[in-house]
Parts: sequence; structure tokens; C-alpha cells
Amino acid sequence: KLNETGPTFIRWGRASCPNTSHLLYHGLTAGEYYGHKGSGSNPLCLPDDPVYARYADYTWGGILYGAQYQMQGRNQPYASRFTNGNIPCALCEAKGKKTIFMLPAKKGCPLNWVQEYHGYLMSSFYNHQYSSQYLCFDDAIEIGQGMGKQSGGSYFYPVSVQNGYRLRTPPYVSGRELTCAVCSQ
Repeated sequence: KLNETGPTFIRWGRASCPNTSHLLYHGLTAGEYYGHKGSGSNPLCLPDDPVYARYADYTWGGILYGAQYQMQGRNQPYASRFTNGNIPCALCEAKGKKTIFMLPAKKGCPLNWVQEYHGYLMSSFYNHQYSSQYLCFDDAIEIGQGMGKQSGGSYFYPVSVQNGYRLRTPPYVSGRELTCAVCSQ
């Protein structure tokens, strides 16, 4: 149907939307600095073309930093070449759909739901100063445009299970990275 709108979602790790949705904008992921305690905890998908209103070119208050993948050690559902790469993102509209949700620990969607994409859960490191949301990163991540590979900023790591703290074994296995899917209907 023409002019039919739908819910929006962010595709983390890609600058495009799946064929099941429409691109509203693409950009880079930004968030809190990994060593800071304040500012926001929710990562943002910043558009490539910001518009400023009143400003003073002075940093005071909340601060955003570019976000980077961290694929170190054994927790590598993605290749280590992505480490310190900028994280692209895309705001997508699931036209004609009524609802959308992220399903952790699954690669597919329930019966009668459309899979927008699937991948791996990622978040900040467990002992960093700040906490971030758990986000579903696309299975086929890309490195976004920007300042190139640098260290520092907002970091995202694959999320794995830690047993012994009320997660049942099986089916959850300690040290395994969790998958995810974004589903619409």
C-alpha cells in the first residue's frame, strides 16, 4: 500500500537496510567514552549530515564519542580485522509492519514473523566505567567511514554467557557468544 508507514529500527554494523525495509538515513554509531562514568548510556546512530543550531564550540556537559568494534581474545564471532573499526548504522523503516523487536539468543524469528536481520549481541565491556544497552549487530558487519582505526571512544564487545548466576546449563553454555535476530510483523 502506498503511504503505509511502519515501525523503525536501527541496523547496527551496516550502513544499509535489509530488503524488507526502507532506509531513512545512515551514519555512524556514537556513545559514551569507555572510561567515563556519566553522560548517556544508550548508543546513538548519528546521521552523516548533522545540523547545528546554537552552539559555542566548547565541550561541557554530555559528550559523544565514535563507537568501535572490539574483537580481542577468544570472543570472536567476527574477524579480528574489525577491531577498532568505526561502526556504521542505518535507521530503517519496516513499511507495512505494526511492530518490531529484538530476540536475543536466536538466529531466526518466531513463526509468522519477518526476520529483518540476525547477528550477535554486543555491549560495553563488563568492567568498564559505563554500561551500554545490549544491541543486535548484523551478522555481516562492515567498517564505517570516519577517522580510520583508532583506539579510544565507545567500545562494543560480543556478549557471552556466564553460568553459575541463575542461567541454566544447558541450554546456556559459559563463554559462548549469544546470537540475536530483529523481527517484524
